[in-house]
Amino acid sequence: MSLCLKIHKFLSKNTLSILLLLSIIFLKNNVSAQQTIILDYNKNHYDLQSNLTWLEDPTGQLTLQEITANPKLYNFITSKTLLPPLKNTSSTFWFKFKFSNPDQTPQEWFFQSDYYSMDIFNWYYKSTNGNYQQDKLGLKDPFSQRKIKQRNPTIKIILPASTDTIFYLQIKSARTPITPQFNLFKESLIIDKSLSEHFFLVSFWGQCF
Repeated sequence: MSLCLKIHKFLSKNTLSILLLLSIIFLKNNVSAQQTIILDYNKNHYDLQSNLTWLEDPTGQLTLQEITANPKLYNFITSKTLLPPLKNTSSTFWFKFKFSNPDQTPQEWFFQSDYYSMDIFNWYYKSTNGNYQQDKLGLKDPFSQRKIKQRNPTIKIILPASTDTIFYLQIKSARTPITPQFNLFKESLIIDKSLSEHFFLVSFWGQCF
């Protein structure tokens, strides 16, 4: 029997096992445990696109209480690579962020999404009593209720000294695929960014008329 024929017979008999092995290798190379983002006070920007920890809820009915009460049941995935656009517009997506402040004093940051066309954008954070509170910044929610009046959803976060803090984000877009583009900014940088975007829009519309 020729070598090629032996290889063909082996592959035919073991196709399922080979596919399973390749799937395991792929997951191992592209999925890892959630990483804690240790914040350096001397930096003014963190790009959060890589190592996003996320969970897809096809039903759209999952609540934060269910997630936190059953962490083993609802297993978040941390991707080592940039996430492609999330095309399943019938699903709701959850993201989990873990920030660490190693300093002896609190740190103030601004979390912002570059992608704003989301019907649901719910940000969950722990209040002083230990319970999670919610800020709603989706398109279906009144813009007037936003604490920071910007088109791109922006949230001010305070990180206590020498503490790890976990935040959750729930998003959904029923019309277009979601492109996860999240950043952390210091106040000075986000002001400069907002001014630059404002002047760009003024200049653009000024040339159109």
